Amino acid sequence: MCEQHSGINPTEVMQSLRKLATSSLVWNRLECKLQTSIATTAAAATAAATISGKYSTLAQQFLEANQKKQFRTQIQDPEKHTKQHVGLYYTIPDADVKKCFETKGLSIVYQKQCQLFRETSIMVRQPALEIIDYIKNANYDHPVLRLMLYGERGVGKTLTLAHVIHFCAMQKWLLVHVHWPSMWKKAWREISMSTFKPGRIDFPLIAVDWLKLFKSQNEAFLQDIKTTSKYIWSKRESAEEGTTLSELIQFGLARPRYASDVVGIILKEVKKSASEKKHRVLVAVDGVNGLWGTTSVKDENYDYISCDKISLFHNFRKILKNDWSNGIVAGIVDIVANPSDQREKCTPHYLLQKEAFELLEPFIPVYVPEYNDKEILSCLDYYIDQLWLQNPKAKTEEGKKELIFLSNHNPMQLCKICASC
Repeated sequence: MCEQHSGINPTEVMQSLRKLATSSLVWNRLECKLQTSIATTAAAATAAATISGKYSTLAQQFLEANQKKQFRTQIQDPEKHTKQHVGLYYTIPDADVKKCFETKGLSIVYQKQCQLFRETSIMVRQPALEIIDYIKNANYDHPVLRLMLYGERGVGKTLTLAHVIHFCAMQKWLLVHVHWPSMWKKAWREISMSTFKPGRIDFPLIAVDWLKLFKSQNEAFLQDIKTTSKYIWSKRESAEEGTTLSELIQFGLARPRYASDVVGIILKEVKKSASEKKHRVLVAVDGVNGLWGTTSVKDENYDYISCDKISLFHNFRKILKNDWSNGIVAGIVDIVANPSDQREKCTPHYLLQKEAFELLEPFIPVYVPEYNDKEILSCLDYYIDQLWLQNPKAKTEEGKKELIFLSNHNPMQLCKICASC
């Protein structure tokens, strides 16, 4: 009677309640999963935003990873290099490479390596820091301080000098850079008789090459330094007193016949202006002992001509003297710059011989040793990073030990061996 009065079926009500309870449970589960998914997505978005803020590009991610490599230092200014950086590579900015070493100054093998690696990196080594320390503490009121790098073949003397050149360039010094004068002794270049000194011989094309190097390295000084005397080239041509070095160089490049004389005038005026405290000068000569000896050029009697009779050798010897101030002379005494029968020792006294030694004395010898353990491991890591070493076995500890043994810690030999791996 009650069921008929209410019109409600209890069985249907129970079934409806069961469906409602089931759907509610499902919804709760879905809601829980949805909240979890939202939370996960939010966390991922936050992490992505953090990464995006720290690394806006893939290149920046690579740079950050590269900066943490233990064989590199990010300090590109040589003035800030200390003993803590010994054994680490620093990269010379492209603009500095173009200014200091675009035409000369680095070995051909190293230049090709830099082109392959697409960077110019030099290892910070103790001999370079020693010379830089001498430069920082020298008394520039006294005659020029002369420093001579020496060591066995292939130990890195040229790159040590390059480090010093880069330091002085960053300090706004004028550079007088001579790279491997022994090459001038070969008789495969044009020669002519001097227009200035009877009996002396000029190498016009070599003089032109050096003028280009000097111009590239010292663009900022060429308008400021002016001649203090009048120089007569011929009956119709002369350089008046007050002529800028820029004008002199342009004349020498346009008239190769007088290029050797222009080189001599530039060196004379540079010494004079340095002594007057107008600027500081670094004279850097790689293979300084090559400025003495005999050339492969023969005279009319078919005798080999001495370097004493060559204008360029004569002029660059004069700037090595300590009769001027406010500068530094840094040279490399190299065993390869000597004739093949004078290569028994690598010491300055032996390689320079009597005449050169007497002209350069007194000087401070700076020894460049083979790589130590830290330096050679750093070099191997650098080669691996640059894919110069691709053999998987060479990347293992045993492989590295074998490479070190074969190279005997010599940088040049290590480079050759790694190139063949």
